Amino acid sequence: MTAPDQLKIVSLLPSATEIIDCLGLTSALVGRSHECDYPPSVKDLPVCTAARLNSDNKSSQIDKDVQTLLQEALSIYKIKTEVLEQLRPTHIVTQDQCDVCAVNFAEVEKAIAQLTKSSPQVISLQPNLLQFVWQDIERVAQTLGVESQPVLSQLQARIDAITQKVKPQESLPTVVALEWTEPLMGGGNWIPELIEIAGGKPLLGVKGEHSPYLSWSSLTEANPDVIVIMPCGFDLERTEQESQVLMSDPDWSNLKAVKNGKVFIVDGNAYFNRPGPRLVDSAEILAEILHPELFDFGYQGKSWKPLMESNKLNDTELINQLKSASEGLLWLSESDYPFKTIYWENVDDIEAKLLEVTNSKGHTKIEVRELERFFNRVTEEKDWYEDKEIAECKRYQALVNLLKTHLTDIKVYRVGSCEVNCYILGKTASGAIAGLSTISVET
Repeated sequence: MTAPDQLKIVSLLPSATEIIDCLGLTSALVGRSHECDYPPSVKDLPVCTAARLNSDNKSSQIDKDVQTLLQEALSIYKIKTEVLEQLRPTHIVTQDQCDVCAVNFAEVEKAIAQLTKSSPQVISLQPNLLQFVWQDIERVAQTLGVESQPVLSQLQARIDAITQKVKPQESLPTVVALEWTEPLMGGGNWIPELIEIAGGKPLLGVKGEHSPYLSWSSLTEANPDVIVIMPCGFDLERTEQESQVLMSDPDWSNLKAVKNGKVFIVDGNAYFNRPGPRLVDSAEILAEILHPELFDFGYQGKSWKPLMESNKLNDTELINQLKSASEGLLWLSESDYPFKTIYWENVDDIEAKLLEVTNSKGHTKIEVRELERFFNRVTEEKDWYEDKEIAECKRYQALVNLLKTHLTDIKVYRVGSCEVNCYILGKTASGAIAGLSTISVET
């Protein structure tokens, strides 16, 4: 066994770095993965890995890139062997649990075989439940010659403090954890276990099994009391951004959790997706979310918040989303016309503004309709629809949902006759008038 003062540890995944830190061996770390960022002091260490994909891409593109790499039998990450050679580590801590989460074990073995100046011992972690996370902490401690029991006892005491309070609850809220937003993925491995600890009933995820891909129909059928969005690798701000895509689906607004304001976003980068000591923090976060009357650990606002507090887009974001949602759609009448985005500031009299922009006279007819009535013929799916018609119908449903989510006092104004200028308008959070326009030819 290497003496503690001679340890030179390289951690190739964030949870391993946090395990090393909780065991009091942070000073023994000499290298880290490109994703290791806690404790903050490790950011100054040499980086030993790099990703083969761009994590700044949208969720849908990241998923496609991951699948492409896996199908080509390529690791999503690569090891900087030359950096390892210079560091001469005594130990490398890695994982063999998920090829998407960190460098896969085969890549580590290949890199070590190329080292000429050192022959590091490999500690490979494979947790999928809390008990195995604790066992990993114990195994790392034994290998590195330090005590683990004080750390494990403290972690378990915090878990017990939660379960003792929620145990008397007669009915528990049903909870769906979303680990990815496009495509939908549920929370697997230890996530269902954390939900149970925090006083919830997990749906669409199985303890100890990998996170499953989900269909929208399975989510709507589950119709949970609470939804917690926790994309792997995304902090709170990025999670908020990636959650917007959920609102564009027509089924989203019909979910019980959405209607009752029980959708929450969390920091999935720092918590939940790292199988280390901060899974206990994750349980505390869930306890705050599910039972605010019992728990206040101080995480709200910093590590989690209700999505409903943040789902209102600013005016620029709204116009961009309306443009994207309506792009390619044609309003069908005797002639087909596209949609254009509308944004007016400092407008008190909408009808006067409509007469001005359409170059109409004061006696021109303006008919006002309800939003649902106007869009009804394009949002109602018919039995005889084929794939193309179904896809277009769902796009219109998503467009209406977008309008209803981000605008208030929405009305459809039909200006003129024969060639009718149609304006779908409402107020933004700032008080501006925004929406869409098109033309309906009715001779």
